[in-house]
Amino acid sequence: MRGRSPQSSVSESSFNSTTRARGRYPSVLALLGALVIGCGRCGEPGPTVEGPHPYVRCGEMALTEGRFGSDGVTFDVDGRTVRLAGASRLLVLAATDATPAALAGAPVLPTLVLGGFGRDEAQARALLEALGPRPALLLAGGEDEPAAIEAALRGLSGRQRVAHISGAHRLETPHGTFVILPGAPNGRYARGSRACGFSDADVAARASSLGPAEGERRWLLSWAAPSGGGEHAPDRGFGGVRVGSDEVATLARQTGARGGLFAWPRTTAGLASAGEGAREVPVGEAAEDLAVVVPLAGAATERFDGSLLRASWLVLELGPEGLRVVGE
Repeated sequence: MRGRSPQSSVSESSFNSTTRARGRYPSVLALLGALVIGCGRCGEPGPTVEGPHPYVRCGEMALTEGRFGSDGVTFDVDGRTVRLAGASRLLVLAATDATPAALAGAPVLPTLVLGGFGRDEAQARALLEALGPRPALLLAGGEDEPAAIEAALRGLSGRQRVAHISGAHRLETPHGTFVILPGAPNGRYARGSRACGFSDADVAARASSLGPAEGERRWLLSWAAPSGGGEHAPDRGFGGVRVGSDEVATLARQTGARGGLFAWPRTTAGLASAGEGAREVPVGEAAEDLAVVVPLAGAATERFDGSLLRASWLVLELGPEGLRVVGE
């Protein structure tokens, strides 16, 4: 439900107008009408784009506003902005069908899931249940159907601890702001026509709403890594092919975002870098512009150089020095 908090979604004005239309005492139908009016477009996956790679522009979906989280960790969703408070460390991962079982051995930390969990409602529900008491942020990727994610959330006990942020433009933290862009670039690499993608218009909308950085530290938070950069940049594919997104790179330039968190390509999972890929960043070292592709939790990943990353996740620390991978 759209409103100022998950617990209070019916606006007084919509309730009163419906009551006046039907009589002094509201009926069940009147209450249902008020709920619909108060929600607006919440839960709608976004417009569908046809073409060579059809997809859903889930970055345009309406957000459910209010305060989410638990155990002192809060996610305040207001318009297209999400504000994180009460957490300096996050468990970050991309999901697979095996992730629910893998989470049994993961640290109980506030969690960011960067795609791979919403191929259908059953898969999304399994991931949500496996998160247990963890407060969580969900961002859809090119494999995920936003409608399936929303359907799973509607049936979730403890809904207030989980925020689906695919429709957000920015995630503010005490130490910097993430520029959010969900889904596959123009539907490339998207799993199907109901999966999440983004268009050039989504890039323009975020660049317009955020404007120049003007001293604000910014990182990217997108499923696809940007194109370009040095030999350690996150877009390295097999055979030396670079498979990053030019569109994401454009967003980074326009908003002043440097570094960030990504889930594609998986061929560089867990390998952190800085200086636009000029140097590697070892575990435990902070960088203002750290960039890293998050690992798949529950599945091994073959990297561009033939090395194998076992099922994993990362623990990410946000601090005055920037971002730091502190362990798995």
